[in-house]
Amino acid sequence: MPVRRVLARHTKETTMNRVKKILLWVLVAFAIYAIITSPDQAAEIVKTSWSILVDGVRNIGNFFDALLGRE
Repeated sequence: MPVRRVLARHTKETTMNRVKKILLWVLVAFAIYAIITSPDQAAEIVKTSWSILVDGVRNIGNFFDALLGRE
């Protein structure tokens, strides 16, 4: 593989990593801003998200129990 291709791929991967890192920091900054400006609404979002996650895991467990005939 020619050196130019290796360097081009490395530069592209490095650029993508930088973009991902910047977007992650923007997301973290927005989350902190949202929590500081409206903590009650942020707490409600977390509570709702947790409830959805718990229900999803419970439903997956129920599905496998039904598959195995444990109901």
